[in-house]
Amino acid sequence: ASVGLVTSAEAFDSAEKYVVAAGIAKSEAKHGGKNIAVFYNSAMGEIIKNRHKVRTEIEKACKENLFKVVFQPQIELTTKEVFGFEALIRLQNEKYPPGEFISVAEESGLMPKVGRILTEKVINTIVEWRNNGVELKKISINYSAAQMKDKEYIPFLKALLAKNAIDPKYICIEITESMLFRDRALAKNIFDEFSSMGLRIALDDFGTGYSSFSYLTYIPATFVKLDKSLVDTYLKQEKYHVVENLINFVHGLNMKVIIEGIEEKWQADKIVEYKGDYIQGYYYSRPLESKDAQNFKLNI
Repeated sequence: ASVGLVTSAEAFDSAEKYVVAAGIAKSEAKHGGKNIAVFYNSAMGEIIKNRHKVRTEIEKACKENLFKVVFQPQIELTTKEVFGFEALIRLQNEKYPPGEFISVAEESGLMPKVGRILTEKVINTIVEWRNNGVELKKISINYSAAQMKDKEYIPFLKALLAKNAIDPKYICIEITESMLFRDRALAKNIFDEFSSMGLRIALDDFGTGYSSFSYLTYIPATFVKLDKSLVDTYLKQEKYHVVENLINFVHGLNMKVIIEGIEEKWQADKIVEYKGDYIQGYYYSRPLESKDAQNFKLNI
């Protein structure tokens, strides 16, 4: 249960305002992870107003095609060459950072629409790169739990691939374990459909939840992405064995490891020492515009 509370100390001049305030507090309880009770305070009204502004911006971007996609390189450690990219959606005017507008899109039911826009832009980019004679690499597309209710997404993606004659091997779907909290059976069906299409699957944000290890036994994943928080927590605190053991564990399941959030040379050196497979992070490259990504080469 999510509970919103308001006290007479707020001194509202009508019963209706107390009900509205309690509703705002309840929304904050839901936003805070549910199963909690939250008391209303005046700052919450501003938070709600800001979320409304963000939602309005997202709706406008969806209607007027005001999104863009940037691509962050993923580097193969044995060859030091680009293995693939992660596609990241942004507002063209960059008025709100992705961490802010993505969460609002998920809460407000707009994520299925945003997810389709991202997917179509990625497919268009692959076509553009192919026409430019660029050697194609895998591009990862984020697929959130909020998109599970979009039952036409998979047919939509199939149609795009067929229409543009794109081999599914160039698409990797990145999923998070939050999908499994929604509906484990439905999530597994979705994963199986992605896999049967010839798409690759990556389990994103690995290490941030409580049940990640059990998920790996039945998700048909090719890659596991170790979250940046693991790098910050364990590498920076010199608890190197934790990261090394996680890499060995994933390899034991015949999956490859992508380590996110690598920002310094010593971190990259540690991952090489522990036989990680791929690195993604600012040490090698920030997310790039399409024209820069297609020509990106590592200079180290």
